[in-house]
Amino acid sequence: MSQIFIKQSGYVPTGAEKLTPSFDSGGGAGLPVGPDGANNINLLGASGIITTGNVATNTITISEENKYSGTTTTSGLETKIVITLPSTNDTVTHFDCIIAGRATPIAPGATVGFGGYISASFITGGGVATQINTTDFVIDSFITTTCTFTCAGSGTDILIRVTGDASYNISWSAQAVYVKTS
Repeated sequence: MSQIFIKQSGYVPTGAEKLTPSFDSGGGAGLPVGPDGANNINLLGASGIITTGNVATNTITISEENKYSGTTTTSGLETKIVITLPSTNDTVTHFDCIIAGRATPIAPGATVGFGGYISASFITGGGVATQINTTDFVIDSFITTTCTFTCAGSGTDILIRVTGDASYNISWSAQAVYVKTS
């Protein structure tokens, strides 16, 4: 049984009291990751539910299972993929994605930016992801713009795309959360 302790007054736990977590995947899936010679276990990542471990380095990486992030840069009116969500046959996937972009060139003291939200559902079967609802999106911008957010299926993948503005190079960041059922 693993336990967590709070260090008080210099007390160091005995071997039976040490936390020995296991992980979901990586170099020895399901095996416990024990402490190194200095009783350290390295945890990487901010938060989440997926753990990837490496017994050799006493390291467990923690990440979120249903969240994807991405970045890209558009020049003029080009369209680029900012996030690719993997899917599998016989599943329905719904995602919500928040996207923000900062444009250059910028006049001294001015900020030109864009932001919005896109939401859609896809059904995947026969190796094809097909959109099954209307995509909702909102573009908020500091200036009048032609920027858009779209999504499409490509094989079993779901692509979240951004299209820039003719007058700007735009650095985009996006974060998508999805729910999948099979």
